Amino acid sequence: MLMKKRKMITAGILFFAFLFSSCKEEQVSLELESPDSFDSIEEREEKERENSVKEDEKAEEEKAQPIYVYVCGAVNNPDVYEMQEGDRMYQAVNMAGGMTEDAAAQYVSLAMEVEDGQRLYIPTKEEIESEGQGMMQLEPEHSGKGNGDLVNINKASIEELTALPGIGEAKAESILAYRLDKGSFQSIEELKEVKGIGDALFQKIKEKVSVK
Repeated sequence: MLMKKRKMITAGILFFAFLFSSCKEEQVSLELESPDSFDSIEEREEKERENSVKEDEKAEEEKAQPIYVYVCGAVNNPDVYEMQEGDRMYQAVNMAGGMTEDAAAQYVSLAMEVEDGQRLYIPTKEEIESEGQGMMQLEPEHSGKGNGDLVNINKASIEELTALPGIGEAKAESILAYRLDKGSFQSIEELKEVKGIGDALFQKIKEKVSVK
């Protein structure tokens, strides 16, 4: 009789232990499958996406460094303007309020890429005409040719400048703009200060140009 009671007590203990264990497992399962758990996963994914976007934006900001250019001459609001690397001259002119009515727009390479610290000078029609008249008065037939058929960079027209090796219309316009801005070239070495003319190109044309 005593043995039966012990067996019944043992069986009861095991039964309640089994029930308690099952309840714990069910509770854990419910916790794992609860909507709150899914919400936390979605929140983590959203935060990861936001962090990724912020990192991309930061990388883009670091890549696009600001530059500063001085726009002057025949523009409505000459001043120093902040731009981005890769911006073009037409954007700089627009920031300066556009060209004035007397601007010689055809002598400006608006597609030219600007550089940090650059001075962008827009000539007037009067300046272009005065330059042209001066060239005609001095040498009516070959205004830009000097001794030995050297191209005088202080008098040459765009057509004569583009005849030089490696000098296209954009570089010829830059030479003319530099000449109008500075007055004249004091030496042929000054050509290297013109945008787009480096040492390699200068070596190609130095024997073909003069300042007198």
